[in-house]
Amino acid sequence: MSEQRYLRFSLSDRLEHVAQIIAFTALAVTGIPQRYPGAGISRTMIDWMGGIESVRIFHRVFATILMVAVVYHLGAIGYRKYVQRRPAAMLPTKADASAAAHSMRYLAGRE
Repeated sequence: MSEQRYLRFSLSDRLEHVAQIIAFTALAVTGIPQRYPGAGISRTMIDWMGGIESVRIFHRVFATILMVAVVYHLGAIGYRKYVQRRPAAMLPTKADASAAAHSMRYLAGRE
């Protein structure tokens, strides 16, 4: 029997998510050493990235990339929903909220 495959996300969707993942990770890598400069590894990471000024520039660049990616993402969602009239299949529903609440009660030993 042959295996059927379905394309869930388009190439632009995948690229947009990759940009968000890379930007978020870079923000964490450049932001944590700035937030905790007294930690031993922070100085090493800052030196490895070219000094504090370089780290600050990288952080701002990746913050801008993330903001642009998120705005693009929201625009793409709006375009699909309101222009193309595609259903919002990825958005949570009341049934999802009910299932999540049930799972939490179960995990807490209440059900």
